[in-house]
Amino acid sequence: MIRALILSLLCVTAQAQTAEQAAAADVATTGIGLALGAAEANPLGLIALPAKLAMIQHAESLPTGEREYALSVISSMWTGAAANNLCIIAAILSGGAFA
Repeated sequence: MIRALILSLLCVTAQAQTAEQAAAADVATTGIGLALGAAEANPLGLIALPAKLAMIQHAESLPTGEREYALSVISSMWTGAAANNLCIIAAILSGGAFA
Protein backbone atom coordinates (compact mmCIF):
# COMPACT_ATOMS: atom_id res chain seq x y z
CA MET A 1 0.00 0.00 0.00
CA ILE A 2 2.76 2.45 0.92
CA ARG A 3 4.68 1.58 -2.25
CA ALA A 4 1.61 2.34 -4.38
CA LEU A 5 1.12 5.66 -2.60
CA ILE A 6 4.74 6.71 -3.15
CA LEU A 7 4.60 5.71 -6.83
CA SER A 8 1.38 7.69 -7.25
CA LEU A 9 2.85 10.79 -5.64
CA LEU A 10 5.97 10.60 -7.78
CA CYS A 11 3.92 10.19 -10.95
CA VAL A 12 1.90 13.32 -10.09
CA THR A 13 5.11 15.35 -10.27
CA ALA A 14 6.09 13.83 -13.65
CA GLN A 15 4.29 16.57 -15.57
CA ALA A 16 6.57 19.23 -14.13
CA GLN A 17 9.73 17.46 -15.21
CA THR A 18 11.49 17.67 -18.52
CA ALA A 19 12.54 14.58 -20.40
CA GLU A 20 16.17 15.38 -19.57
CA GLN A 21 15.41 15.57 -15.84
CA ALA A 22 13.47 12.32 -15.98
CA ALA A 23 16.31 10.56 -17.83
CA ALA A 24 18.82 11.89 -15.29
CA ALA A 25 16.64 10.73 -12.39
CA ASP A 26 16.40 7.25 -13.92
CA VAL A 27 20.16 7.03 -14.47
CA ALA A 28 20.97 8.39 -10.98
CA THR A 29 18.56 6.10 -9.14
CA THR A 30 19.72 3.13 -11.21
CA GLY A 31 23.31 3.90 -10.20
CA ILE A 32 22.38 4.17 -6.54
CA GLY A 33 20.45 0.91 -6.70
CA LEU A 34 23.35 -0.89 -8.37
CA ALA A 35 25.74 0.50 -5.75
CA LEU A 36 23.48 -0.93 -3.04
CA GLY A 37 23.46 -4.38 -4.65
CA ALA A 38 20.33 -4.31 -6.79
CA ALA A 39 20.41 -6.13 -10.12
CA GLU A 40 19.87 -4.27 -13.41
CA ALA A 41 16.67 -5.55 -15.01
CA ASN A 42 17.31 -3.79 -18.32
CA PRO A 43 19.29 -6.19 -20.52
CA LEU A 44 20.76 -3.25 -22.42
CA GLY A 45 22.21 -1.67 -19.28
CA LEU A 46 24.50 1.28 -20.01
CA ILE A 47 23.91 0.94 -23.75
CA ALA A 48 20.49 2.49 -23.12
CA LEU A 49 22.02 5.84 -22.11
CA PRO A 50 22.92 6.97 -25.66
CA ALA A 51 19.52 5.70 -26.79
CA LYS A 52 17.84 7.95 -24.22
CA LEU A 53 19.71 10.98 -25.51
CA ALA A 54 18.86 10.06 -29.11
CA MET A 55 15.18 9.68 -28.23
CA ILE A 56 15.11 13.14 -26.64
CA GLN A 57 16.85 14.70 -29.65
CA HIS A 58 14.44 13.00 -32.04
CA ALA A 59 11.41 14.09 -30.00
CA GLU A 60 12.65 17.69 -29.95
CA SER A 61 12.92 17.67 -33.75
CA LEU A 62 9.25 16.76 -34.21
CA PRO A 63 6.64 19.34 -35.24
CA THR A 64 4.68 21.21 -32.59
CA GLY A 65 2.02 19.00 -31.07
CA GLU A 66 3.88 15.80 -31.76
CA ARG A 67 6.96 17.12 -29.93
CA GLU A 68 5.05 17.85 -26.73
CA TYR A 69 3.32 14.48 -26.84
CA ALA A 70 6.58 12.58 -27.41
CA LEU A 71 8.44 14.48 -24.66
CA SER A 72 5.53 13.89 -22.27
CA VAL A 73 5.61 10.15 -22.97
CA ILE A 74 9.39 10.02 -22.55
CA SER A 75 9.26 12.03 -19.33
CA SER A 76 6.48 9.87 -17.88
CA MET A 77 8.24 6.63 -18.79
CA TRP A 78 11.56 7.58 -17.19
CA THR A 79 9.96 9.22 -14.18
CA GLY A 80 8.10 5.96 -13.59
CA ALA A 81 11.38 4.06 -13.88
CA ALA A 82 13.02 6.41 -11.38
CA ALA A 83 10.07 5.99 -8.99
CA ASN A 84 10.40 2.22 -9.26
CA ASN A 85 14.13 2.51 -8.60
CA LEU A 86 13.41 4.58 -5.49
CA CYS A 87 11.10 1.85 -4.22
CA ILE A 88 13.80 -0.77 -4.81
CA ILE A 89 16.32 1.43 -2.97
CA ALA A 90 13.88 1.85 -0.07
CA ALA A 91 13.33 -1.91 0.07
CA ILE A 92 17.09 -2.53 0.20
CA LEU A 93 17.72 0.14 2.83
CA SER A 94 14.83 -1.06 5.00
CA GLY A 95 15.98 -4.68 4.87
CA GLY A 96 12.89 -5.65 2.91
CA ALA A 97 10.38 -4.04 5.25
CA PHE A 98 9.38 -1.49 2.58
CA ALA A 99 8.57 -4.18 0.02
